[in-house]
Amino acid sequence: MPSITQQLESFLKPLRLEIRKGCGNKSVTGGLDRYMMERCDALLAAIPGNGEEDKALRVFLRKLRSDFSQYMTLESSGRKELVTRAGLELSRWSKRPTQSLSEGKLSLSDPLTGFIPKDKLRAFHLTSLKTVDDLLRYSPKWALHQSLFTPIAQCANREEPYFIKARINGISQMRRGHLETIKVNLEDGSGHLSWIWFNRPYLKKEFENGRWVILHETPQVSKWGKQITGKAETYEFLSLAEEKELQAGKAIVFYPSTPTLTQPFWRQILTQVLDKYQPLLPQDRDSKSRFGKIGLADALMGIHRPASLEEFEEARKRLAYDELL
Repeated sequence: MPSITQQLESFLKPLRLEIRKGCGNKSVTGGLDRYMMERCDALLAAIPGNGEEDKALRVFLRKLRSDFSQYMTLESSGRKELVTRAGLELSRWSKRPTQSLSEGKLSLSDPLTGFIPKDKLRAFHLTSLKTVDDLLRYSPKWALHQSLFTPIAQCANREEPYFIKARINGISQMRRGHLETIKVNLEDGSGHLSWIWFNRPYLKKEFENGRWVILHETPQVSKWGKQITGKAETYEFLSLAEEKELQAGKAIVFYPSTPTLTQPFWRQILTQVLDKYQPLLPQDRDSKSRFGKIGLADALMGIHRPASLEEFEEARKRLAYDELL
């Protein structure tokens, strides 16, 4: 991962190019304003420390992000002044001694706030996860492999829920008084079922033909076919990359998600934290217990990046054993 200094320096080239192009927001594909805001967010997430320099850098980056969010509302002269000033300030920050920032001074007790986008802070606060260590011990709700999925045609009435992987192939809506119903047709090659949602208008934009979804439910079987009543905690949408990984036989973990704290959010924050803090993970073992023979570092990696379902299960048991000590 690039150092904080290197990331600061990466701002400078687009700013110089913007001056040469007349400050028309054309130096970067998608616009310099959007580029600067995204780079500020990424750099804010990479500063976990709470030293005075860290705090000052955060203040500077938030101000810089705010300024560029208004970039295209400025006159040409105002845009040129902002780009010039930003370049000078970023250049000064990039020349500060790296030890004055939090590089190399990491701790598992570091706060997570620097990793969380501003628009997700309120929702994230509800998870009660405050430190890097809290996040690393946050267990996924599912670890899945292609072998765990049951074809729709084989699903029967039973108490234990199935894991079903299917693709959306048809959406219809109906309203009767205050009751709005969305009916989603799911198919997996072996059969189809109806996925019924009541009064969940915010989900409309999520239902797209061809999109893959995983359900953890038991279909109700009747003369009208198989159907499932939608519940928030029983499904996850699959990205194309995730679906390909499952098809390739890889194990994938899924975290408790919400419309705000989505799977991409959890994957991004875990990737950032694991990449940055992996060298600090403890190697504690307990040879007296069969659950403690796995090192704690291996267990933390195995719970979030398992190579197999077996590795995930061993990691889960190791962390559960650790909580009991």
